[in-house]
Amino acid sequence: PEYRKEHSIYMNQEKIGNFIAAMRKEKGLTQAQLAERLGVINKTVSRWETGKNMPDYAVLEDLTRELGITVNELIRGEKIMKEAIIQEYDHNLVEVLKEYKRMKKAKNTMLTMLLILTSATVWLAAMLLLTLGLPYLENTSSQTEINEDISRYHDYIGQDSLDDYRNKELSRLEQYPSTEYTGYYNVTGFSGYELLAMYADDYYGFVYALADRNSQQIIYVELLFCNYFMDIDYSKYIPSTYLPDGFDATIDNTYRREKLK
Repeated sequence: PEYRKEHSIYMNQEKIGNFIAAMRKEKGLTQAQLAERLGVINKTVSRWETGKNMPDYAVLEDLTRELGITVNELIRGEKIMKEAIIQEYDHNLVEVLKEYKRMKKAKNTMLTMLLILTSATVWLAAMLLLTLGLPYLENTSSQTEINEDISRYHDYIGQDSLDDYRNKELSRLEQYPSTEYTGYYNVTGFSGYELLAMYADDYYGFVYALADRNSQQIIYVELLFCNYFMDIDYSKYIPSTYLPDGFDATIDNTYRREKLK
């Protein structure tokens, strides 16, 4: 089946990203210079400006001060005329409260999800990840194969899935342009399984795919959270063999302490 990506967040991240880039350039700053002033890495600023991520609340005041704008203007992604500031502030406040209510309701679902899949299940994985509005391992250059014949379900899903589709998925994941992840939350790498693809963010966490070629399994894992820790005991729900070596997202983790200094 073919699934359509929905955008439920009211803020236009692409517009906000373009606005950040324009204001940075207006101030004569490079991405590296802005990142240094804010205490983040270059890649973080790049992700803001491309609309892939939103700035964390912890750096909003510093960011807007460096860019010479208000938080209200940042949320709008444009300069606001002085006479419209109060009206825009009220509107944005209402929208932020709506977004907070929506995210609080979805919190338990979005914190952690583990998919243990035994075949080339890119369609199922994409459906679940997009429904939750989470990052996913996508190769935009790949062609989606559509099959609406339910009788062929087991060709794609399960232990009896066809090798051809499993191999296609392995190839797709191996070609995915993975992001850097070592050092985030004390992670040093993977020793239990072969890492096929990784999407990592130094604030929100990890989405990755592992391979067990002996059993022909592809394992998809998400470790997503906020404020640099996970407020559930993830060890109860995710086998340690699926976790990166050294991973620590408990409330007292050293990575969080360093980031909040």
